[in-house]
Amino acid sequence: MYLRKLHIKNFKSYEDQEIIFENLSIIVGANASGKSSIIDVFRFIQHISEYGINNALSLLGGLEYILNSNIGKEMPLSIRFEIEIPKNEDKLFINPTYLIYEFEIKAHKKGSGFRIIKDILSLSFYVEIEGDNAIVDSVYLSTPSGKIKERIDVIEKEKYSEEDYNKIVKSVSLSQMISFLNSMEDKKELILNKMQFPFAVMFDYAKLIKVYDFDSKLLKKSSMISSKIDLDEDGANIALVIQRILQTKDSRQSFLTLLNNCLPFITNIKVKANYDKSIFYSITEKYSSKEFRSNFLSDGTANIIAIIIALYFETNNRIIILEEPERNVHPKLMSKILEMAEETSNNKQIIITTHTPELIRNSNIDSILFVRRKKNGFSTISKPGTNETVLTFLKNEIGIDELFIEGLLF
Repeated sequence: MYLRKLHIKNFKSYEDQEIIFENLSIIVGANASGKSSIIDVFRFIQHISEYGINNALSLLGGLEYILNSNIGKEMPLSIRFEIEIPKNEDKLFINPTYLIYEFEIKAHKKGSGFRIIKDILSLSFYVEIEGDNAIVDSVYLSTPSGKIKERIDVIEKEKYSEEDYNKIVKSVSLSQMISFLNSMEDKKELILNKMQFPFAVMFDYAKLIKVYDFDSKLLKKSSMISSKIDLDEDGANIALVIQRILQTKDSRQSFLTLLNNCLPFITNIKVKANYDKSIFYSITEKYSSKEFRSNFLSDGTANIIAIIIALYFETNNRIIILEEPERNVHPKLMSKILEMAEETSNNKQIIITTHTPELIRNSNIDSILFVRRKKNGFSTISKPGTNETVLTFLKNEIGIDELFIEGLLF
């Protein structure tokens, strides 16, 4: 799955902004420019999907801290995103190809409450009939009464007989999904939270987006054996995840190869148990047969290990977001990080935030999204790769990183 567009209104430092994403997108900008606000949008979407709108608002501090401070309650909070869904390899008869979801919530003038004023999910499908493809659009709309309606249109239906046309409509058979959603009717909840149930056979929204913001101190600590085996956002359970990777010969060999490509001095990695039902990992270097426990590793080594795991071994996540992966990493490894991100972006979407010139220097101009604050305090995002002035600078051998440092990247 690939997030193609994100449109937000009245969210933190943003007034009204549309963002177009590539398979690999690098979000660059100075401190307090608005990079973290974009990541918080992704967290918000994921939290709604998993925990519901009220909990999602609470996890970000409440609606008053999410609304733009200059706009406040005057304008609704609005989020719209579009996701491209590749053809299902399992050849499901019903294959969704594009998803558009939009919702708006309006804060009460008094108090901390809110009401949902818009909640729309639109899905496009490919339906196979005797080897030919027909596109079927299905739209689900949460009306003010809380009910969900359905509209089905068959594109180019004149190519099919009336009998085949009826087969198409019947084969889509979405009425059960509609009934299911209506049975869960809750005027104070969004479709985004409900739709993971009827559409679970197609894709798992709970694992759609994963944000990683690694803490180098936690990356070097032991993990409790009762932790989950999916890598935590801060990397605190990394020892347990490494243990999972090392369990099979192929993943172990792949992991060591990737590690050695970035850190040639590492010859082996192991996981061992402590006495308190926790586990730790250790590495062996080519300089010595001695094993070094994780708590003695450099911050940069621990960060690289975590980045490799997030990109290559967290296979359930469709959209991977890495916040400032360059932290504590030597500048010479920046190109390695980008190489791995580009390779992984062939199978999943990678979004990286950074304000480090070394990482920007190794980035493709078409992947860069530049964030800045305007004089009125609102954040804005542009694509330097479409700016003629920036392209002229690049033709004159002025690097992307130099333009960023000098404030000429826009």
